[in-house]
Amino acid sequence: DLTSDKIVIHNSVSKKFHEVAGVYISQSEYLKKKYENRLIVLPCALKTYKGVLLFLEIAKQLQDYNFWLVTSNSEEETNDYFKNEIIPKNFKIMNEVKDMAKIYSSASLVMNLSIPHGIDRFIETFSMILIEAFEFKTPCIAPCYGGPLEIIENDLNGYLMEIENIHEVTEKIKSIFLNYEDYTKFCEKAYTRAEKFSPSTFLSKINETISKGQ
Repeated sequence: DLTSDKIVIHNSVSKKFHEVAGVYISQSEYLKKKYENRLIVLPCALKTYKGVLLFLEIAKQLQDYNFWLVTSNSEEETNDYFKNEIIPKNFKIMNEVKDMAKIYSSASLVMNLSIPHGIDRFIETFSMILIEAFEFKTPCIAPCYGGPLEIIENDLNGYLMEIENIHEVTEKIKSIFLNYEDYTKFCEKAYTRAEKFSPSTFLSKINETISKGQ
């Protein structure tokens, strides 16, 4: 029925993931270690429209930061993909990663670099990696199109940007790490935002929707 009211219930992380995140973020000096890591993470498949080469270029321009490309692809596939690329020392590729909790707990910043323009553009309908990062008090940078608009609160827990503008992206990354106090505010706001996508919120909305339909 096209005339009926529509109800949107966002995906949530699993209860187990939420609990694991809770253990990590309770560790001593958790945010201080993240801040000092200067570790930028891009979890994605080896697809150019996912911004893999953008990420590589950003790493080349920010030699004082560490970059991890975290992918489910095999080492063989990775070697083939990057066979014509020069990989800087601050750029690490992690293949077939199963335990993302360890990645998020170390990450200082998580990125989604899906390219929204061009022939092979890709508009995110929703981005679970942003929600997962927020569970670990990790701010994010993502395109100002599609799903990320529903997750990131610009300039509060991350940034929504024209991610193909590498200069602006690199400057924004540097601004995030200008001082520890502002960085921790970003992190805490990210965690606050994560509550909107928590398992308890998801179940509450499901029950509320069912009750209204009775």
